[in-house]
Formats: sequence, C-alpha cells, structure tokens
Amino acid sequence: MPKAENRKLKIASGYSLIETVVYAAILATLAIFVVNTLIISFKAFNQGRTNRRIVIDAETALERIVRESRMASSVDEAQSIFDSSQSNLVLNSQVSAEDAASIVKKFFISGGRLAFQEGAGSARFLTAPNTSVSSFVVSKSDSAHSQSVKVSLVLVAGVGSSVTSRSFYTSAVLRGGY
Repeated sequence: MPKAENRKLKIASGYSLIETVVYAAILATLAIFVVNTLIISFKAFNQGRTNRRIVIDAETALERIVRESRMASSVDEAQSIFDSSQSNLVLNSQVSAEDAASIVKKFFISGGRLAFQEGAGSARFLTAPNTSVSSFVVSKSDSAHSQSVKVSLVLVAGVGSSVTSRSFYTSAVLRGGY
C-alpha cells in the first residue's frame, strides 16, 4: 500500500507543461476577444457621437437659414453667390417680426465653418469648431410673386479613419416678398 499513496501524491502535486500552455492559450484568446470587443465598441461610440454632432450642426444651421429666409423680403443678388460650393446668401430682411426696420442678413463660410451676420454686427458661427463645411450651395428661384432659396450643405467631422461626411438639403420661400 505505500506505493499507491506515493502515486496519488505525484498525480495531485501540480500541472504538467502541456496543461499550462493550453490554459495560457485559452486565457490569451479570451483576452484578445475582450480587447477587440472594447475597441469595436469604442469606435462605434465615437462614430455615433460624430454623426450626432453633424446632425445637430446641420439642423441648427438649416433651421436658421429657413427662418431668416422666410422673414426676408428679397435676396440681394448683387452680394450673393449662387450655385457654388462656397456660396454666400445675402437677404434683405427686417430686424424681427416685431421690428420692421430693414437689415441685411448674410450666410457664408468662414474658416471652414458656416457663419451668420446681421447688419454690421459681428459674425456668429452656426456650426461647431470640430465640424467643417465642405460645401454650401445656394440656388435661387423666382416666380411671378415670390422668391425661394434651395440650400445644400455638406458637413464633415471626425478624426483619422472615423471621418464622416453627410449631405443636407432644405428650401424656403421668402414670405416677405409676396
């Protein structure tokens, strides 16, 4: 019986080299899977954040253009630039719905961002610093009783391989003109 007790001690005393290598391989595979899952999740989160930033900037800019266009009496064709990727839209408008004093309102690209200027005031940006405007195209259409503008806006945001570019469109009839 003493020989059987010695065998039990040798068998239960530790792991073999092959078992250790197999366990290390399993652990390395799990670690790689976890790291890849984290990287993919991080990229998806950043892509979603970039898309959200672009959509918010586009909504802000286009809503302002539509609101100001609807209040305008006419488009200043002499100062505006149409059908170009770097268009300028200059509107002959009024200060507000309550104040009918005349004022010029301008939309243009400055430093890669969409800017808005009322009268002689300073320009304010309608897009965030980390969102650039790659195209701002304004087209004008006239009818017997009204004018309208069609706007195409292409925004770009992101860093490195996660750069996103999206196009947005809107149109507005100048209500002050009819």
